[in-house]
Amino acid sequence: MNHPIIHVDFETRSLASLQKLGTWAYSLDASTDIWCMSYATDADDVRTWLPGDPVPDIFTEPFVLAAHNYRFEAAIWANILMPRYRFSVAPAAYRCTMVTAMRRNLPAALATLAERLGVDQKKDVTASRMMVRMANRKTYEPTKAGSTAHKNHAENMKTLIAYCEQDVRTEMAIEKHFGGFPVDSTEFRLDQKINDNGVYCDVAAAKTIDKAVRQEAKRQAERLPELTGGEVTTGRQQAKMLGWLQTQGYPGSDLQAGTVRASLASPSGMTTEAMEVLRIRQTLALGSLAKYGVIATAADPSDNRMRGLFQLYGASQTGRWAGRLVQFQNLPRMSLSDESIESILKMFELGNLDAIRVIFGDPLEIAKRMIRPMFCAPEGKVLIVSDLAQIECRVAAWLAGCTRLIDLFADSNRDPYSEMAGEIYHRPATEFGKGTEGRQLGKACILGAGYGMGKDKFAETVRSTIGIELDAEQSGQIIDTYRSAFEEIPAFWRALDRAFADVTVDMANPVRTVGKVLIRRNANTGEVVVTLPSGRTLHYPNLKFDPKENSLTFLTAKNAEGYLYGGKLCENITQAVARDVLMDAMIRLDEDGHKIVGHVHDEVLVEGEPKALATVNQIMSTNPSWADSDLPLEAETHFSRRYTK
Repeated sequence: MNHPIIHVDFETRSLASLQKLGTWAYSLDASTDIWCMSYATDADDVRTWLPGDPVPDIFTEPFVLAAHNYRFEAAIWANILMPRYRFSVAPAAYRCTMVTAMRRNLPAALATLAERLGVDQKKDVTASRMMVRMANRKTYEPTKAGSTAHKNHAENMKTLIAYCEQDVRTEMAIEKHFGGFPVDSTEFRLDQKINDNGVYCDVAAAKTIDKAVRQEAKRQAERLPELTGGEVTTGRQQAKMLGWLQTQGYPGSDLQAGTVRASLASPSGMTTEAMEVLRIRQTLALGSLAKYGVIATAADPSDNRMRGLFQLYGASQTGRWAGRLVQFQNLPRMSLSDESIESILKMFELGNLDAIRVIFGDPLEIAKRMIRPMFCAPEGKVLIVSDLAQIECRVAAWLAGCTRLIDLFADSNRDPYSEMAGEIYHRPATEFGKGTEGRQLGKACILGAGYGMGKDKFAETVRSTIGIELDAEQSGQIIDTYRSAFEEIPAFWRALDRAFADVTVDMANPVRTVGKVLIRRNANTGEVVVTLPSGRTLHYPNLKFDPKENSLTFLTAKNAEGYLYGGKLCENITQAVARDVLMDAMIRLDEDGHKIVGHVHDEVLVEGEPKALATVNQIMSTNPSWADSDLPLEAETHFSRRYTK
């Protein structure tokens, strides 16, 4: 049955911070309420409902809710409009112009998107200041007699309603421009389901560690005056800290994380006090520790689940998801067992940071690593975590037709990292087993050199990640060895670079095929579209080729000039295909009845029973229907109560 499509936009107010809590927790806050809701099925007939009005007839039957950033409207509808205002019908489905825009590598913000597309309706940016002011109940309360808000509220409401109605017109004009909702419905619904499932959090533990972290940070900061002779009294005095450090042999010109890390790795010439101050600086600058406060406040108090953590098409150039609130994609690694993690939690609970320091190391560094295990399974369940092993390397080799590398990954008796080490050192691969420096270097090369990384970047990468020092000649030889051993991959970079340039200048035939991907230019818009093996497309708006500079540029979603070259195009396309492999597996997992609660690039989190591990692993290891058997997939799957890696 075809339900009517109704475009909806809410204006709300709250004491809570939408930015800090996210849409779901914001909508659950008792202080959050609705100023107005504008809606329309026809741009010429936009209407507005106010609290206290009867439920409009159009919302008494099943309908499809269309919005820009639909998860906000969905949360307000579910948690405020239905329970408080007698709306009894939930949307049967959703559409989202923001998701469509990100799908096309276009700006996500409504005002910027409308300008970019040139639609005949634009967001009222002048009234947006009024909207922001009225959204904050701390500073705008019209019931307070004598206040400016009380005096001007009637006029302010007229402005706000007009603003809300114009948003609806703008969203409708954008959807018309796109020709509807050109987003795969199966992907869209699954993304909604995963975000609605939410991932369970140990809120009590998060609060405990958050308190301990604050106390430890305070203790460390209080040592600064003693160490610096009173010249630096707080961790916020960066200029004073830098000046004092430079008198103590610090070679850096700033206090950025990379500079501090490199200086501590080679501390020659620095005083003991300077090194201690730098270590305190490192711990005080751990922004990731703020995630504990986010977990404690943004989890749904009814079931301790965080919802809305994954933004579909948030990474526009690949179609990967972007993280929201705690940035699931950037959680620090934690590989300890559930038992060890419980021991650490008990020490934090007892305030025994000295024991943590003796057994595990610096408490704040341990706290950083403990963020990941805050996400866990509820009592009686486990988290099944399945990872697509070396997926980007495998996909890059498959796309480039690099038979040698494909065969290495396909043969379970061979280790690509050891074999790469053998190539580097001209010795048998068997000499480079797990744990050897040679294998570490081979792994860094296999994982890092596939997108055109040069010798300087490679040397910097291995120094910062695995602590191996290479001079320019050594790193150059390693990069050359990789490109010679797997020559089809650099050939793939060059072919992509050439194809993109060709379609911008060949007006008669702006279409090229490079291996398994199709590249074509839209002569009317200047957009170049890449069709992936899955059938999904990547979009590069306003692509231009400058033959004099031999450069490719396009207009990014942030309205900036983006530069492209063969290695970067290979990276975009490879990550996009890897994303499609994961999405295909998640669709099959969902169809098989598994509850997906999260995912990260090459990894999926399933909440369930231990007995499901084998099935999850088998589904994750199975090639999509659009990928031939030459794509050598392999999944690594384990279960535990807490999320570890």
